[in-house]
Amino acid sequence: MMDSAQTDEPPWMSRLHPRCLSRSGHRLNPAYVTGSDVPTTDLQPHQQTAPHKAGSISLCHAALLSPLGNLHETFARLCAGKGEPGRLEKPLLDILGQFIAEGPWQPDLLLLASTKGDGPCWIEDCLAEGKGRGGPGWLVEQLTKGKDMHGLAVSMACASGPAAVAVAELAINQGAYQRVLVLGADRLCPMIEQGFADLQAIDPRGAHPFDADRRGLSLGETAAALWFSCAGDGPIFLQGWGASCDANHLTGPHRQGKGLLQACRDALGADGAQCLDAVISHGTGTRYNDESEALAYAQICPEALITGWKGALGHSLGACGVSELALGWLALQRQLLPGIIGLLQPGVSPALHLLPAGGHAQTLRRLLSANAGFGGLNAAVCIGQEARALRPPKSSASTRLIWACRLGVDGIELEVSGQQCQHWPWSQLNVEPAALPRLTARQVCGETDPSWGRMDQASRLAVSLLALARRQGGLAAPPAESAMILLSDRGCAESDRAVELARQQGRSEPQRFAYTLPSTPLGELSIRAGLIGPAFCLPGAKDGDGRELAAWLLQRGAPLVLVLRIEADQPPHCAWMEAYGS
Repeated sequence: MMDSAQTDEPPWMSRLHPRCLSRSGHRLNPAYVTGSDVPTTDLQPHQQTAPHKAGSISLCHAALLSPLGNLHETFARLCAGKGEPGRLEKPLLDILGQFIAEGPWQPDLLLLASTKGDGPCWIEDCLAEGKGRGGPGWLVEQLTKGKDMHGLAVSMACASGPAAVAVAELAINQGAYQRVLVLGADRLCPMIEQGFADLQAIDPRGAHPFDADRRGLSLGETAAALWFSCAGDGPIFLQGWGASCDANHLTGPHRQGKGLLQACRDALGADGAQCLDAVISHGTGTRYNDESEALAYAQICPEALITGWKGALGHSLGACGVSELALGWLALQRQLLPGIIGLLQPGVSPALHLLPAGGHAQTLRRLLSANAGFGGLNAAVCIGQEARALRPPKSSASTRLIWACRLGVDGIELEVSGQQCQHWPWSQLNVEPAALPRLTARQVCGETDPSWGRMDQASRLAVSLLALARRQGGLAAPPAESAMILLSDRGCAESDRAVELARQQGRSEPQRFAYTLPSTPLGELSIRAGLIGPAFCLPGAKDGDGRELAAWLLQRGAPLVLVLRIEADQPPHCAWMEAYGS
């Protein structure tokens, strides 16, 4: 069965070997097979311009809306040591549309950082039409409709914000775009609130980040916007980003903060913690998250001030990273840093400079903002007053599709560069034919796995694509630093529907709740394959968007990029993986 984005192929697809072009029977679609070099300058749908040579990207404007007010009002309340999480009164589309209208210019790329999008709308749609209404991809489609701008959703759990900024940097540094708007927004719903409660992650007293008596997080809603430009005229500059996977646990952080530490190191770049004045922490108030964060900061920037604002704003899911960067943008200009509301008695093992509640006049030249999410997904961004040269693209001008694996109704198809396409019918693996069979660990890996049954179908397919490609094709394991990109229109709808129905029936599904995130298949894949590189989930994106991002990541130095599309919830079903190298 063909994938859902046949009209979005770059021009190099027409130059494939004729044997790859058959769309009949079990032959692979040309979107999945080629052994030839793929020029990155041909990638579509966006016209490449000259690479950004100045090496500086301006964060020229920021906006925020929280229950405490707009950006300036929220900042003032935080500096006064006041604040309480709450809900936004206006619909998300209205808020985000207002950000676009009030910006300094219309962007040519819009990126929405969001975990669930408009949660109540999405859940209602999951139980009814199933058209994706309310999800991050749908929101982007509505925001860009009738406008001369391209749009992408970036959904990386609570690390969505810095992950979206990473895509903005790649887009500008590669010369594909000049003006990028990063939005962050999530609207809470009862399913999300119940899910965190079932995990015993909520503190009814409110969050107390890094406090000795911290007991959990507090949920809240915020929406924010960041305008990035290649003009390089400030007032604040993007100085670097990093992203990584823990490859450790689906709902808990690495106990020593290993993945977050790597993301922060990459964001700080060659200068390291030199001139780093403060860290805007993720600071959820959960016991293990705060401790693992503290251990990471103690290793990389023990002298920096540590702050965090979820004690006042609550945890706003995918919006939190964008909101915190907007406040950091203002802090750098005002030379004033709000402290940690809810911190009474420091309670983490390393000795850090935890900033108490209130406004603190500081010499601020450079800030690091870090976030972590379910699945062991981490991302960090560094901003500062000085323009700094970002990592230049590699000189290589081509990207190579090394292999492609596809699961279909007839079985498995594998194309390896320069080799004949191979096909294995499901009967060889004792699998009943189906559009997307629910494979067992024994069928995929040749052995039983007691944790296999917990995975939803999307995660199971992501793990199976790589495992079957390796087992059936004799392929080597991808390098640990490989990057991953997940494309899907419906994503985690299967799990959302099941968890919401259980909630309505008075049942809890704590183990299943982690699978209500679009990015969870990446977390499972990283854990089971030991992948610790950057990861990106792009709900609603076209195939060409994923391949373009893959080319950018290879140009940045990724040893390999795995691009996946999984549509497991509704027809047309598909599951494929492509491995790209330079």
